[in-house]
Amino acid sequence: MKPILKSILLFFIFLIITQYPRDVYAGNAGGGELLYQWVHDSTYQIFYKFYRDCSGPAEPDSVVACYSNTCNSFSNSVILNKVYSVPNPNVQVPLYCPNVNTTCTLPGSNIPGFWEWWYSGFITLPSRCNHWTFSVSIYSRSTAISNLVNPNSRSLYTEATLDNFDAQGDTSPFFSVKPVYHMCTNIPFTTNDGAYDVNNDSLAFTLINPLTGSGCPALDTSISFQTATPAYNLSYVNGKSSTVQQYI
Repeated sequence: MKPILKSILLFFIFLIITQYPRDVYAGNAGGGELLYQWVHDSTYQIFYKFYRDCSGPAEPDSVVACYSNTCNSFSNSVILNKVYSVPNPNVQVPLYCPNVNTTCTLPGSNIPGFWEWWYSGFITLPSRCNHWTFSVSIYSRSTAISNLVNPNSRSLYTEATLDNFDAQGDTSPFFSVKPVYHMCTNIPFTTNDGAYDVNNDSLAFTLINPLTGSGCPALDTSISFQTATPAYNLSYVNGKSSTVQQYI
């Protein structure tokens, strides 16, 4: 297969980053990752990793994923149910600070904790198009997110894209390392999200503003950051462009 360039959107920014139905679950969405795995022909398995704030309401039993294209404006949705058969699903996101309890391990703790839940379903795309979008939107974001404007009134929007015209049997890249939600005082910190692509395509990493959105096809918009000094700037990190390509 001819290598193609894939983009990974990072939905975990600073403290935390980055439905159907919108009136059921509120204030527990800490982050998400949306993946697809090619099965055969035009059938794909969709996976959604949901990072729930342990101090918020319970996680949903299922989520709805929308899929749509730009070629003929087709759109549809599929129910993603909880799964337990993937490696290490449905576990607490590790905390790397020693001897610290989060809200996942000690109710009433002032340290937010997050639990990873997996959901999955199958779709068969009815046609080939060079731009399919898969998306999940869960309302609303965790109140522990301190650097966004009114996070608990905004949904957590996550998406993945596919070109099944040029790459029918493609599988999305994924992060093999769980996201880091905390950095510990006086402890040196580095992170590697373990991005991996089974098709050996090149990867591009881009920091973006967190998104909110809903509907199918989904309508998404950026969420503003709180005023800060210096102001948040996702265009450059340490004077360098925040878009990086990794060739594997």
